[in-house]
Amino acid sequence: FEKMKGLEFQSVFLPGLDSAFHDVMDAEEIAVGRRKFFTAMTRARYHLVLSAVISLPPALSPLMDAVDMESPEEV
Repeated sequence: FEKMKGLEFQSVFLPGLDSAFHDVMDAEEIAVGRRKFFTAMTRARYHLVLSAVISLPPALSPLMDAVDMESPEEV
């Protein structure tokens, strides 16, 4: 992720977010994971696709407030 600084992509896909923080309990690990997630999200120029089977993990909830989410029916 450190090598992604300054790079941009037409589309970014982040699959399986419901299990992204499944076994993470340490606050520092959660913070690192959030930073990586934010870095990946901000690399998308036009399309950002997030997927989760059930719901997003609580560790990602604060980041999602800034996202304009569309359901698959709206796309």
